[in-house]
Amino acid sequence: MNMLLAAAFYFALVAGGLLPFTETEPIYLAAKSISLAGFLAVVFSVVKRRSFAVPMLAFLGIAVPLLLWSALRSSDVTYALQKVDAIAFGTVGAAAFFYRLRERAGMANAFDRLLWVALAVLTATIGYKLAFGFWDRSVRFFLNGPIVFGWLMGSMCLIALNRLIATGASRYFLAAMVFFSATVWTMSKGAIVALLASAAMLAVVNLRHRAFGRIALMLAPLLLLAALLFSSGSALPLNDTRLAAFSRILTNEIDKSDEGSIVTRLDMLDQSADLIRKHYALGVGLANWQTASGSQFEYPHNVYAELAAEFGLPIAMMLLLTLATMIGRVANETRVIALFFLIASGFSGDASYLRFPLAFILASWPLHRSAHETPAARHWARNQGHRHPGEAGVSYPGRARHG
Repeated sequence: MNMLLAAAFYFALVAGGLLPFTETEPIYLAAKSISLAGFLAVVFSVVKRRSFAVPMLAFLGIAVPLLLWSALRSSDVTYALQKVDAIAFGTVGAAAFFYRLRERAGMANAFDRLLWVALAVLTATIGYKLAFGFWDRSVRFFLNGPIVFGWLMGSMCLIALNRLIATGASRYFLAAMVFFSATVWTMSKGAIVALLASAAMLAVVNLRHRAFGRIALMLAPLLLLAALLFSSGSALPLNDTRLAAFSRILTNEIDKSDEGSIVTRLDMLDQSADLIRKHYALGVGLANWQTASGSQFEYPHNVYAELAAEFGLPIAMMLLLTLATMIGRVANETRVIALFFLIASGFSGDASYLRFPLAFILASWPLHRSAHETPAARHWARNQGHRHPGEAGVSYPGRARHG
């Protein structure tokens, strides 16, 4: 059952919503239908828990009215509803699965199950890419494109690193390196930068555990790769890949090969800034960025610029303040994962990708004792030596760690 819940959480993040009627393509319609069926199977067991129901209802109470108000002004209703579904209901649907898993087994064991699921997905993706184009970035990474796949692999790397620091087990070091390699494989620059920054933060927040050897082991290969990526092109055979842009950015030698990524994104930021200046109060409306900017792209590949342009500065600031408040209520481990997604959001993806950090935050909300002391969680926690099973392997600011 625990593995099934972990798989459902991963699949719900991939599906990006619970409302099949918002989709026109059969594959996405089927994915959301499956995700909705799974959500209905667990929702009644989790909404009874105050530690899930209260933050969930508070989140929906803020997000849904603002999203629907902006969607009413959209010229592309289908795309607008897809965004509403992903941000609001996709977040809640995915969070419900992981919350239920965490309630049953504790956070540490839930992370372990999620790593196994991600490893299975990675194995299937490798097989798929070997058949259809291993290095061809235009070929899907099995369930997703390179951006979402890179984001998910990067988050799994952080989870493995967190477990490495907590346990010292070498299998987590191996898992972290596998998922880090998978992130680099996508050649998604935003995911790589976000992962390096988040791994550094993970090391900082765990220095108090005095696990200096484990932290050094964690950071050494990441720092080595970072040095190679930002070095002159001679250090690695990168001249013909997207990753070569790291060294060109550092040396201010951007060329024509970067026009499809760096230069285009800078142009889209300029277009977003222009829209914000003209429509700073109310924005241009949900899913209207392309129409208002005249761009060939549907969104600016920067979630923050998109929020400000489509919602207006006041509502965008309110949404970001709500997100910051939610981050302040969860454990450091979840904060680092959320930080990874939020940094990556500045490089790629649209507003619907906010479901990734939001789902982890809602699913990791501090549990009440009455909510998390299930027989399965107590049994697993006794084996791990933790006093509070729902919090196994997780520390919160200002709270003594047990065990």
